[in-house]
Amino acid sequence: MNRIRLLDSNLIDKIAAGEVVERPSSVVKELVENAVDAGASLITVEVKDGGLSLIRVTDNGCGIEPSQLKLAFARHATSKIATGEDLFKIGTLGFRGEALASVASVSQTEIISKAAGFAGGARMDVSGGVEGPVKQVSCADGTTVVVSNLFYNIPARRKFLKKPSAEAAFVSDIIVKCALGNPGIAFRHISEGRTLLQTNGSGDLKTAIHYAWGREAASKMVPIEALRNGLSLSGYIGKPEISRGNRQYACLFVNGRHVKNRLVGAAAEEALKHSLVSGRFPVYVLNMGIALSDVDVNVHPSKTEIRFINEEEVYKFAYEGIKNAYYEHDLIPEARLGRQIVRIRTEKPANDNKPEHNAKPAADAAATQKKHEYQEQDQEQDQDQEQEQEQKKEHGQQQNQRRHRYQHQRQSRLDGGQDLRVSEKPTEYFSQNAAVRTRETAGDYADYAVKGFVFGTYWLIERNDSLYFVDQHAAHERIVYEELLATAKAGESYAQMLLEPLSMRLYPGERQSIEDNCELLERFGFGFECLDGDRASVVTAPYLLNGPLHPVFFHDLLDKLGEPCRPGDKAYENKFAAIAMSACKAAVKANDAITETEAHALIAKLFDMENPFSCPHGRPSIIEVTKREIERKFRRT
Repeated sequence: MNRIRLLDSNLIDKIAAGEVVERPSSVVKELVENAVDAGASLITVEVKDGGLSLIRVTDNGCGIEPSQLKLAFARHATSKIATGEDLFKIGTLGFRGEALASVASVSQTEIISKAAGFAGGARMDVSGGVEGPVKQVSCADGTTVVVSNLFYNIPARRKFLKKPSAEAAFVSDIIVKCALGNPGIAFRHISEGRTLLQTNGSGDLKTAIHYAWGREAASKMVPIEALRNGLSLSGYIGKPEISRGNRQYACLFVNGRHVKNRLVGAAAEEALKHSLVSGRFPVYVLNMGIALSDVDVNVHPSKTEIRFINEEEVYKFAYEGIKNAYYEHDLIPEARLGRQIVRIRTEKPANDNKPEHNAKPAADAAATQKKHEYQEQDQEQDQDQEQEQEQKKEHGQQQNQRRHRYQHQRQSRLDGGQDLRVSEKPTEYFSQNAAVRTRETAGDYADYAVKGFVFGTYWLIERNDSLYFVDQHAAHERIVYEELLATAKAGESYAQMLLEPLSMRLYPGERQSIEDNCELLERFGFGFECLDGDRASVVTAPYLLNGPLHPVFFHDLLDKLGEPCRPGDKAYENKFAAIAMSACKAAVKANDAITETEAHALIAKLFDMENPFSCPHGRPSIIEVTKREIERKFRRT
């Protein structure tokens, strides 16, 4: 039997380092967070070989006094907390006092620091946890930490790292998130001698997004602001057109700390799911403010996992704040036409036997023409930027007008108690209310003109200096969805008795799902009769729902109703996806023929919706092409 023994300090340090230092990006994260806590306004991160051979982090923060330099590398030594009570109100990014000790135990580390007010600075080397002497040096205020040969003394750990290019990508991702979480700090990221990111530290989050993700992404972000009961939420969320296939571009900060929290992430995805196509995820940079005592950041050594005391309240606040603020904005995607392809035509020499130098003038002419083409393209890009700035101003002025009009008209419609019932035939549906609804009541797009119908699916609308493409199927889905939802919330059930009940076999759990959601189903117009054993009959269906109905539809519906609710969900607010499926069944499809009069009625109804920009599944219902964009392609600008 093996005897119990105490491990030596060197081995303890290596084990502890494994919890904090997983890869080069972990080192960068810890050092940058120390720089942020030190009050730096300028942080430079330089890496080589993905951080395996070199990581250098320089800041202009408060620095470290010479007498404190050795203590900075002692395990569990920190200036950020002092008592056990401080653990429950942590306001700094670091607090455990493990970062420098862990990094130095698995690398060759050099630190140079000068505290404000001191005549000179100090320098110290630490190799594999073994400290060298502190030496006086001349340096600027702030701290520089140089980490070389990471994991040189733990080859097994180094073996499991990815290739340098992959590790460099992890480092870049960390620095981008640090820059987005601290827009008031100027960041510079240098990799292999090349500057990959440089922000100006202006404090403007949208400017930081521009530097991090590019101009196009920044131009398609909408601001989010919410405040309630001591909770705050601010930042930007991308329009549906820049959604991504993964969650890599979903950045959440809680009290300035970048975290991975499923609760708030789920609230954001649930709030935006009807604007995003299935399988796509929102792009956002959000910072939530919460009382320090209401959040626990001491959950994991990486400090990216947190817990909220009142998860239900946080979820509800995030969901409602994001949803209410997001749909106040104009979400119609603007289409950009591709660049013209200019082909340079070169004439074949009349006599192939002529010396080669005779072809030089033609080549020079072609090169000159190509140079002019490039110059024109540069001018075109400059014009694009100027036009984009003008369009931003115009959109900013229009957004407030649209928001107020949408809210006013939607409330007027609900207060007026309109009969939302429709007939089964698309033609009759669109004809209803067409006579009493005029263009003056069709929202901010009252002066539109229908110009045509293309590809059996899209209506072309001209309004002011834009051309809009309206997808009749997506538009009708949105209309039916809103009206079906309105009837359910108002408790007005418009159900139709089926001539012949639809018999279906219930799978395990489906009977319970029907019984648990009986009242909800009745509010939507669905009527079930549960028979003996595993059989059931559908006897009524919503008046909006067109046949033929199939058991598969109801199995899908019951699957959705049987899904567990997330924290903060109300009784039937988590059932929107089921309603959306119903809307699909009633909507006109692509290539269904409708008249221009019917199109006017459909478009008027669409623009009267609170969210006319997409179908319930998130596909765009309207796309805009501006006159300027068309003129740009014809070189008329």
